[in-house]
Amino acid sequence: MSTDENIEVTWEDQQMICNFGYLNSHLHETQAQITRQTEILNNLEDASNEIILLDDEVPVYCRIGETFFAFPKENAEQHIESLKELQQSKVDELTEKQREIKEKMATLKVQLYGKFKTSINLDE
Repeated sequence: MSTDENIEVTWEDQQMICNFGYLNSHLHETQAQITRQTEILNNLEDASNEIILLDDEVPVYCRIGETFFAFPKENAEQHIESLKELQQSKVDELTEKQREIKEKMATLKVQLYGKFKTSINLDE
């Protein structure tokens, strides 16, 4: 540290700094997961909209695992809706996790900036 005043870094301070770094890394991973899961949700929404445009007699092929199955339109709509609900719950769970991580990071920022002032940079 090159500041006018010498600030002693305790073991607890080091733990908080390491915890902040871990949380920051975890935040980026969570944001990437949210992006991927949201993309899947958008694809399911697009599929749902396409199914609506189909005739009732035309079978709808849905991929389950590595296999495609023919479903009647109504069953396919129900299947896609259940997948959308599941996917939305994943996005919601990740968003809540992201919020919790940000709260913890904000608390650590206050504590660390309170002690180290401008001697530490916790911004991205």
